[in-house]
Amino acid sequence: MSEPPGNSPNWSVIVRHMMPWTFIKVRSAVGHGVDPVEAEEVGCEPGLADAVPFAIGLAKTGHFVRYALWAARWPKGAVRGIGDREIVAWAWHTSDRFGRWWIRECAEDFFHMYTAVDEIQRRIGELRGTAQESTLNALADRSLAAVAGPQDDLVAYRPGTACLSEALWLRGMREVVRTLSLSTDEQARRRVYEIADAGHHLAYAHRIPPLLGAILVREGLRDTWRLSASTGQDWILQQAESLGLRRTLARAVGRTQFADDLAALHSAKEMGR
Repeated sequence: MSEPPGNSPNWSVIVRHMMPWTFIKVRSAVGHGVDPVEAEEVGCEPGLADAVPFAIGLAKTGHFVRYALWAARWPKGAVRGIGDREIVAWAWHTSDRFGRWWIRECAEDFFHMYTAVDEIQRRIGELRGTAQESTLNALADRSLAAVAGPQDDLVAYRPGTACLSEALWLRGMREVVRTLSLSTDEQARRRVYEIADAGHHLAYAHRIPPLLGAILVREGLRDTWRLSASTGQDWILQQAESLGLRRTLARAVGRTQFADDLAALHSAKEMGR
């Protein structure tokens, strides 16, 4: 439900909304170009002319938000004084114009939280010179390194659908940045489109009761696999295998369905040779 202007932003709602919609916006940009209205708001060319930097900017911002939330959530990485508001504020601070537009869009256009940017800028000022600033800067550096390099550094992935879902989301954002940084041709954009199309089904159970969250994550993982095109499924399988979570993926999808889909995927690859 929308808040009237002037109400304090609900940072958890903003974060939870960013998760599926970042993939959706990336998919739209690389598939159809930047919407003319959005292009005017962000100050870029409509259509495909600026679609790649637009998609990269959103992916970097989204990756940092979820990466920082992961690092701050687990006991070994828990940081006092860093919550949703601080992470969104530092995402604004470290983002380019596309990422900042996306944060504003999530707060204002989706939920009418018109005080969000003012509160973000105020919080950035309050964080200056604090231990939290140092920690947030370190997280921002690690996030940038993760999207640029061959591997992320969140080594605490554990068995289970929640961790597989988390890993797929973060690696999906990384795939957007890495693929489009290497090539902007139609084939690269098509690959990003299909991975983003898969990723937007992933659930993000942020500040939701654990039992409900577990159900949503499992359903989201099953839908991510079931509704993905062959490129998306192949990518999901590669990530699950690299994490040692292939069995976790099979359990979430349903072993019979997983086996049937793998056979179809293998057949499609053979026919394409």
